[in-house]
Amino acid sequence: MSDWTSGYRADINYLYEYYPEFNPNRIRLALLKAGLQFPEVKTACELGFGQGLGLCINDIGSDVEWYGTDFNPSQASFAIELAKEFKDKQTYFDDSFEEFCSRDDLPDFDFIALHGIWTWISDENRHIIIDFIRRKLRPGGVVYWHAPTILDT
Repeated sequence: MSDWTSGYRADINYLYEYYPEFNPNRIRLALLKAGLQFPEVKTACELGFGQGLGLCINDIGSDVEWYGTDFNPSQASFAIELAKEFKDKQTYFDDSFEEFCSRDDLPDFDFIALHGIWTWISDENRHIIIDFIRRKLRPGGVVYWHAPTILDT
């Protein structure tokens, strides 16, 4: 019997918090300060959106079309239900990374965010995400990649 989580930490629910670090406007300021050009962001994606609070805030608070997935069914369900209150078109999924990254109905992205998920997933899923970024990030696009260290206790 295979592990349905495929290396994803499904035994820990993500927090109901907003992380402004992966808001494209905040990253725009950091890149401008560094003398780098920031693309016009029309499409964005969050991989492993947790409870989806940040995804929803960034989505409904801008003209950017956001997509995302989180493998944890309860987290994805919360985000999808929250988004339904504010938008007609659903672009949030509870797909595995393998399923989401192989979808043929996704646009190319100007911005892709991963906040912490890198430390929770298998090497196989890391390879899937790297391939996805190579294929789906538009030239000149930006990836926000935050990978904190998780200490086992």
